[in-house]
Amino acid sequence: MSGSMLKRSAALVLAGAFVLIGCEGDEGPPGPPGTGVPVVPGAGLQVDILSATAPATGPATVTFTVKDGAGTPIDFLAELAAGKFGATRGPRFSMAQASVAGGTYDQALYETANAGAPSGKQTRPTSVPASISLAEAAALYTQNADGSYTFTFPTAAPALPTLADGFPLAPVQNAQTLVGVQAARTFDGVQYPVGDSLEFIPAGGTVTPHQVVTDAACNKCHKQLTAHGTRRTVNLCLTCHTPGWVQNPGTNNTANAIDFRVMVHQIHRGQQPTDVQNVDNPWVYKWSVNNDFSTVAFAPPNTVRNCVFCHEGGAQSDNWKTKPSRAACGSCHYAVNFATGAGHLGGPAADDNNCAGCHQPETDGA
Repeated sequence: MSGSMLKRSAALVLAGAFVLIGCEGDEGPPGPPGTGVPVVPGAGLQVDILSATAPATGPATVTFTVKDGAGTPIDFLAELAAGKFGATRGPRFSMAQASVAGGTYDQALYETANAGAPSGKQTRPTSVPASISLAEAAALYTQNADGSYTFTFPTAAPALPTLADGFPLAPVQNAQTLVGVQAARTFDGVQYPVGDSLEFIPAGGTVTPHQVVTDAACNKCHKQLTAHGTRRTVNLCLTCHTPGWVQNPGTNNTANAIDFRVMVHQIHRGQQPTDVQNVDNPWVYKWSVNNDFSTVAFAPPNTVRNCVFCHEGGAQSDNWKTKPSRAACGSCHYAVNFATGAGHLGGPAADDNNCAGCHQPETDGA
């Protein structure tokens, strides 16, 4: 080997040594994180209410999250503007209060002047916003830093529906309150309806959950409880189906009570008489020519008398036998006239205070 080649080889070996020595130094601090690949929301819809307010003065608010079926956050305002939550107004919200913690939600805060039967209230619960444009609806929402959204109940037209005199009612600050939301998102031509609700006390305090019947109990037969197209969950129903409103009878409908306790019992009773007083006087429960429930019947071997088939699993599922009431019991035993005492061994009953004195849990409320 020539001298020049030896010199080049030595130089290469020496350079390699310096390279190896250089590799033995500190690794240095980690670099900044990469931007990652953005996750695009897919099918489905989850709406979860996180909190709500109902001040004595000023509008109520609801804070919630919006995600797809897999839990990926959705750009709600962008999809609202694009019409994926409906061609008008988007999600709807409703609110009601209970006079007794854990009791029936007996007063909706938003009601319209919708004449009912003379025997009932002349106002009817409603949800907000009214049927407004998507741009008008978007103005009712605020996107929060944590990715959640806050809806502010409207205080004026056009977002506020035409309400009955005196509505909306000022929320009672120490009353247990129920707020509900119904929403439906369209993705790839498929609509995904959902509902959620939250019980709270405006002034703060511990809530007594109201759960006489659970969604799971309903879904044993209904698979997925749905009414009015996209309404789901029992608690959402309770925000509008409060006591007192009775539909005016007409050509295609009967005098139907909107009270959830009465309405649900009468619909499910259908063709099945509950006692001998009713056999020759069937109750026809009919909302319209296409909504006649007079032939409804439980699938054998169950009957409407099997209270625990529906009333199980909830905090107050035993109310049917521990807290009898004229409304609930009279919805099936409608031949009883509590005002006059006709058909009632206990005589006239002006309220529910003495019901449990005779109808005791040990006898299943009978």
